[in-house]
Amino acid sequence: MGFKFPPPHIQHINELLRQGEGINLDFKQTLSSMSKIACTIVAFANTNGGTLLIGVSDDKRIVGIREEEEIYMLENAASAFCQPEVPMTLIVHEIQGKMLIEAQIPESQAKPHAARDEEGKYWVYIRNEDKTLKASREMFEVMKRNSRQAPVLVKMNETETRVIKTLAEQGSVSFSYLESLPGMKKRYLSEALILLVRAGVVRIKPGEPEDQYVYIIPKADL
Repeated sequence: MGFKFPPPHIQHINELLRQGEGINLDFKQTLSSMSKIACTIVAFANTNGGTLLIGVSDDKRIVGIREEEEIYMLENAASAFCQPEVPMTLIVHEIQGKMLIEAQIPESQAKPHAARDEEGKYWVYIRNEDKTLKASREMFEVMKRNSRQAPVLVKMNETETRVIKTLAEQGSVSFSYLESLPGMKKRYLSEALILLVRAGVVRIKPGEPEDQYVYIIPKADL
């Protein structure tokens, strides 16, 4: 884990504050729980990477922190509460006498990462807009198989054909909607969606309470 102690980058911090929270940026006034911050860390690593800015209130005011305590929390969260460990770079800023920590978390090549909760259970998280969400089984399997570079072999059986036909007609639908179709079996549906997503035929849109699935129209059909 690398450490940098640059001079204050006020313009850089102000730009992050103007940008606001989103898929790649999260503000924390302080860190109260290593298990909770581990969820955000793995979510960034499992998605597109991101930045944690610690010492900023919900209304974007710089409130400052005790950097030694927050660095300890971050280091232990990344190593003891993330599986596998998530590497990150910590940058300490001092602005108008107040200390901030900028934690830069790159997108991981070792997905999926999981965060340990207070009961010792591990859960996989992803980012969606400015939220940290638990990954669905399908999203988890897509990340796991992609990281192992397992070959994608899609046989257009009845389930795959019905999924594509439904998505082409409906636009965006949930797993529950697809499962409710007559004769659709959950196990076969889950595997079909995983394969179709990995093949680039279908896209997962993470969301609450369920992911949505979207058919990717082939360029030749546009």
